[in-house]
Amino acid sequence: MVAITGAVTWRPEGIMYNKNEVFLDAIEKLNMLVSKQGNVIKSEIAGFIRVRCFLSGMPELKLGKIK
Repeated sequence: MVAITGAVTWRPEGIMYNKNEVFLDAIEKLNMLVSKQGNVIKSEIAGFIRVRCFLSGMPELKLGKIK
């Protein structure tokens, strides 16, 4: 929870890394049902994003899609 000071209870103070890095892995699974003729009958994509974060202090991180 963010207080008026911007402090959060889940992140200790004084965290320092040699390099500020964030790793995002998009894990996707494609399921398809295809007829004998090769037509797609049903398809779905399910997935999740795995994040490994090595950011010093309390930086602001903005994520968005590339245009």
